[in-house]
Amino acid sequence: MAGQNVGCSHDAALDAATSAGDITIVVEVTQDSELTVSNESEVGYVSSQGAHTVSDSVLTFREPLADLLVSKSHTVRSDDSIEWTVTVSNDGPDSADDVTVTDTLPSGLSVVSVSAPGWTCVVSFPAVTCELVASLPAGSEASLSVVTSSMVGSATFDNDVSVDSSTTDLDEGNNEAQESVVFVESSLPTTTTTSPVTTTTLGSDEGASESSGSSNSSTGATQEVPGKLALTGSSSLVTLSFSLLVVGAGLFLLGAVSQYRRTGV
Repeated sequence: MAGQNVGCSHDAALDAATSAGDITIVVEVTQDSELTVSNESEVGYVSSQGAHTVSDSVLTFREPLADLLVSKSHTVRSDDSIEWTVTVSNDGPDSADDVTVTDTLPSGLSVVSVSAPGWTCVVSFPAVTCELVASLPAGSEASLSVVTSSMVGSATFDNDVSVDSSTTDLDEGNNEAQESVVFVESSLPTTTTTSPVTTTTLGSDEGASESSGSSNSSTGATQEVPGKLALTGSSSLVTLSFSLLVVGAGLFLLGAVSQYRRTGV
């Protein structure tokens, strides 16, 4: 309304110690940068002392300004996952609206979880995009974390993050950050226990014996073969002794029969 005048008049006389009410004029500021407005208001009246003019004011308008900064850190956890922590701070002078963080993950990582209280997040690999629900006041900060796991084992990962806002940023040079990690996948030791087992088997039609060694997680169990008798340890010695005794008795009886036939006694 540059160079324009708005005039209002009161139809009736204004009694002493009374008010005619407020006059409100709404204007739209279309200039983006700081703007100083000189708005002169005049009230004229006529009294017995003559005509009078009073009041004048100067108003300053400017757009909201903020200075957002983003930083990133990481922690390699005991389960070999990597937790990335993103922190956004606002150095002011005004609140920042529509604060959005974009975390661009490197290839070789997969997202396990996202923890972001006060944020609304969408995962669309490789980007994790989070928008702050409320404005970020000057002098405050907000954080979120993304947990990832490696799909390629040991590797070097460079993780980029950026922050943006609908509020004009005084310094966009600190709106991006990168965090690098040399990830070495841990090797958990494994233990294998081998217990040798000696097994002697007697077939139903043959007196052959077998001896074998086998690996077993349980302690020294004898493995049975269907249709065969499994003997171990001292049982083999007892079996051998018994067999010799039977053979000896047979030879003794054979000799006695032969002697009987010769002598006829």
